[in-house]
Parts: sequence; structure tokens; C-alpha cells
Amino acid sequence: MIGAFGFLSEYNLLKSVFRLEDIIKYGKKEYPFIALNDSNNLYASYKLFKNANNYIIGMKLSLIDDEILIYALNEKGYENLNILSTMVMLNSEQKLTLEEIKPFIEGL
Repeated sequence: MIGAFGFLSEYNLLKSVFRLEDIIKYGKKEYPFIALNDSNNLYASYKLFKNANNYIIGMKLSLIDDEILIYALNEKGYENLNILSTMVMLNSEQKLTLEEIKPFIEGL
């Protein structure tokens, strides 16, 4: 059985039709884990943490030239995801450079 990577929740306005509750409900029956990748935010991570059995918390991070998927490997990685999410939201272009994310790669 294969897990589900790359889900976007309703916290991605106009980008996803999936409600987080539906993702979790379906994921518990069909997948050994769920990997959530909302764009530049972690708004759904708390609900996922509280309600899903097996989960991977990640984020689709917008860079100047591209987008990358990053996942937390441990608690330090989750802290760094929160920092990167805040940084990208406070940036006027809502994009970061590789140089800006390098200090926060531990645990990702």
C-alpha cells in the first residue's frame, strides 16, 4: 500500500477542493500515511496532528525561480517549517531565495 503525498487542504484558497476532514477520513481507510503540502503555510498541520493516525507535515515553499516540497523529519524540522512559513508570508513577493532558507534546513 502506498501513502498519499502532496495533498492541499482547504487552507489553499482557490487551489484545492479537498476539505481537511475528508482527507483525514479517506486517508485513515486507504493510506498508511498522509503528507499534507499546503502552499507557504501550515494552517492545517494542527488538525492533521490531532486527527490523523500517521501523517507527514510538509509545505510547498515558493522560491524566486521555482517551488519545492519540504517535509519535517522531526520536531526541529517542524520548528523550521514554521519559521520559513512566517518568512515567506512576511516577504512582499511571498517568495524566498535558497540563501534565505539555508539556515533553516536542519530537520527538513
